[in-house]
Amino acid sequence: MRNLRYVSDFSDFHQVFSATLGKMATVQGRFADIVGNLDWNVDFDRCEIAFGDQIYKIQFIGSESNVSDTWLWGHANVNNFGEEATRFSVEVLRAGTEWGLQAFSEPSFELDETFNGHTLCIAACGAVGENLCYYGCRHDKGCAFVAITDAPASLFEPLSAHEFVKTASGCIQNHDVDHKIFIKSFLEFNGVKFDENVEKGGFFKKGKDEIVAKFDKELLIKFDDKGRISGFKYEFDK
Repeated sequence: MRNLRYVSDFSDFHQVFSATLGKMATVQGRFADIVGNLDWNVDFDRCEIAFGDQIYKIQFIGSESNVSDTWLWGHANVNNFGEEATRFSVEVLRAGTEWGLQAFSEPSFELDETFNGHTLCIAACGAVGENLCYYGCRHDKGCAFVAITDAPASLFEPLSAHEFVKTASGCIQNHDVDHKIFIKSFLEFNGVKFDENVEKGGFFKKGKDEIVAKFDKELLIKFDDKGRISGFKYEFDK
């Protein structure tokens, strides 16, 4: 299980999404910088997507329908893309069945803020796949999401402390996540060791809940009494 060390309940999509968001936000941002606004052309028979002269191998993850406002996993698609094109989707189904995670095991369901193409691909590529990113191929009736299976290695390189804080801040501002699971999993993806300091407060003592991340300069990440990130502070800010 990748990036799920800090997940306690694998049937809880919120926890799985929290564990994978930091990694996938990083990878997706870097891939967007590479392909930019280039037109895409997808060939499901060859399992390839082209952005200009850039060609990548793909797997069909699933699709959003603007007509029915639903999500459909690739393995359940009526167009029968074939075993090779839907192999990753089948792996997601297998994981969902094993974990009791309905978002992965149900073939189709209605779209909402929690369950949509982007959140499902973030969780699937981050938890089930290895060194994957994804791309949404928009068309008149919806969007087909594909996993890039030969993504450039540069997408997965560690972030600097500044890049880490910028990405983490954007993630927690734009998504509902478990902050502890999110930050610990994101640090693990980045290959950064950390110490966790938790002290209960009392009548005459303020509680402490913080993580010290061992970047080149230590990064102090503080949490409030609800376990939400309350601030980042670099060692040289002292």
